[in-house]
Amino acid sequence: RVWRDAAEYSSGSLAIGRWRRAAVLASTRLSDAELAARCFGRLLPLDPGDPQALAFLAERARAAGQWPKARELLERLADSLADASQEERASLAMRRAEACERGGDLPAADERWKLASSLDPAAREPWKAQKRIALAQARFADAADEAEEEARRVEEAGERAGLLYEAGRLALERLADPKRAAVRFTEVLSLTPANVSALDGLEAVLPALEQWEPYARVLREKAKLLRDPKRRAELLRRAAEVAWEKLDELETAIDDAAAARTSAPLDDAVIALQEKLFRAGQKWDRLAP
Repeated sequence: RVWRDAAEYSSGSLAIGRWRRAAVLASTRLSDAELAARCFGRLLPLDPGDPQALAFLAERARAAGQWPKARELLERLADSLADASQEERASLAMRRAEACERGGDLPAADERWKLASSLDPAAREPWKAQKRIALAQARFADAADEAEEEARRVEEAGERAGLLYEAGRLALERLADPKRAAVRFTEVLSLTPANVSALDGLEAVLPALEQWEPYARVLREKAKLLRDPKRRAELLRRAAEVAWEKLDELETAIDDAAAARTSAPLDDAVIALQEKLFRAGQKWDRLAP
């Protein structure tokens, strides 16, 4: 009360110092955020660039969801802290970007997230945000790039695989780039070998790329993971057809067809394929049964 009353009857730098002292006491000693906000609010017209007042009032606005107000205060704070450390400027850039994004100004938010990533290259949140904004603006190439960049910053295999799969899915579904998608899905499998989604992706793109050997391998690997014997037999039959028709590997095709027959002994398509393969290889002793 003493500092506040004194500030009321002061002017210039003296009033600034007294309002600041009252605000700090209210915030740190009394834990009275409302009183601190009122004191900082009286200080700010006297010193529009006061970093402490701007930071405190900006956080209050963020907590209240008042994003336009938070943005204005944070932008003023950035001007006041132009000589701050790189770490401080990176943190402030993220808060500025958040305020812009929450306030609906995606171009401004994207610009500030990019600034944050340049100031703190190891941070992941800017890349997540840039990907989120790119998707919202239908900039799918940028979104795929940013998913890949974020993956480079992740050490945990499962999380990295998820990001790479997202990049591959965007390449396949939005960019019509099966080659890029195949590379990403292959990277996913190197991290998580039993990833059925990545196998599904490769199953979809490899025929278009005429990569028959990897395609046959994917069909076999996927068959190992399935419990449905009919579905497993179908995949192995297709692997056998690829080995025979595309790779000219008759013995491999016979082995794949035999595995399919083991999974579904009465499957007519598998039996018919085996007959063709035995005739092609002149394996009469195996054809007769």
